[in-house]
Amino acid sequence: MYYYDRRGDKVDKSESLNTSGMSPVEDKVLLLPDKVSEKVGVIHKPEIVQAQEQIAQVRALLVAFGGNAFEQWGEPIPKEGDRVMVCKYAGILDITGADDETYQLCTDRDITAILTEDPRTDTFFGTRKGLGLGDNK
Repeated sequence: MYYYDRRGDKVDKSESLNTSGMSPVEDKVLLLPDKVSEKVGVIHKPEIVQAQEQIAQVRALLVAFGGNAFEQWGEPIPKEGDRVMVCKYAGILDITGADDETYQLCTDRDITAILTEDPRTDTFFGTRKGLGLGDNK
């Protein structure tokens, strides 16, 4: 098994995802938001714009979750290593972990979707036919 990290690199799932030094409790989830791009085309974005876009990021990697997370969910239930979409500005933003990565801590209700396709690499994660969406592309 494998997952895609926020850079789009393929990572073996046997490696521990949670190197942050934090363990969420109750219905909280720990997310690793995707990095925003530093430029648009050939134009570099100012640092303030990058910072604003980073805290508004809605795509993330699910790193860990508390014991009561997803109790009231139906199927499908996300697992560690799944890519998810989360509400904008949800939870506690900009938490620096022990590994110097920036994390986001929010509740399970702030997760709005499980991503089955990586738009950056056009890599297919699931089956669209199983969701009644027709052909794969």
